[in-house]
Parts: sequence; structure tokens; C-alpha cells
Amino acid sequence: MGSQEGKGIEQQMMHIFVYGTLKEDGPNHFLMRGENNKFVGKARTVNPVFDLLSLGKFPALVEGDRRVVGELYEIDPYTEARIDRLEQGLYNKVLTPIEVISADEYVYLSVTYMWDHASPFNPQHGDSRIMYNADLNEVMWCNDSYQID
Repeated sequence: MGSQEGKGIEQQMMHIFVYGTLKEDGPNHFLMRGENNKFVGKARTVNPVFDLLSLGKFPALVEGDRRVVGELYEIDPYTEARIDRLEQGLYNKVLTPIEVISADEYVYLSVTYMWDHASPFNPQHGDSRIMYNADLNEVMWCNDSYQID
């Protein structure tokens, strides 16, 4: 690969906020692999305008009044295409401000995937995979392998 080609990929890198099965402990995290990709940090949405619904084995990001906790990555276009294929037909790609937890308050404009249906199919109410922190007005999805730090 020539140096110009490598620079082109670097310039196309983007930030993505993941909150469910694409997180490090999730079953779809393998899609995040790529030699140019990097984990930026544990993160959350800046504005409390979202919520999570459980659809059984995966969550749906919807409009609401909470901040959502997840992970921020920098990914290459190849990884973005793989994730787009996974999410197609279910989610819309949206841009939203994301902050890395316990960082210097830097806000990233990041892509994330928001549920694309007016009413979700088969929502699971009271699912134990969704953890709420009332003090911080935050919500987080827990995959099967989730462990408290």
C-alpha cells in the first residue's frame, strides 16, 4: 500500500457510538475489527434525548429523555460498510454529540444507529439487560457477558 493510499483511508476514518451488541462484550463486536480501527473510550450521549428499548437479544435507540451509555470507536470505511449491512432495514444512521466518560469534556460528532420504526416489534418491558442510573439520568444495555467494573 502506498503512502497516499494509506492517508486516504486515514482521512475517511469516522467516529461511531455503539450501545448494544457491537460493544466490546457483545456478540457482534467482531465486526468492529480492523487494523485502522481504535477504541476511543467508554462514552455517552451528551444530550438526554434518547432511551433504549429491549427487543430481546438487542436494543433499540429511540427518542426519550435519557442519556445512553456505550462505547466510542474510530473506524474505517470497510468497518462502516459491515455495520451498515448488519443494521440495514432496522436502523437509521444519525449524527449525535458524544462525550467520552472521564475525559477532558471533548465532544465528538459521532454516527450511531437509531431505531427506524414507529413502534418496535415485540418490545421487552422490564428487561434486566437495560440498566438505569436515575442519579445521572442514564441508561445502558448489558450483553450476556457484561460484568460490572
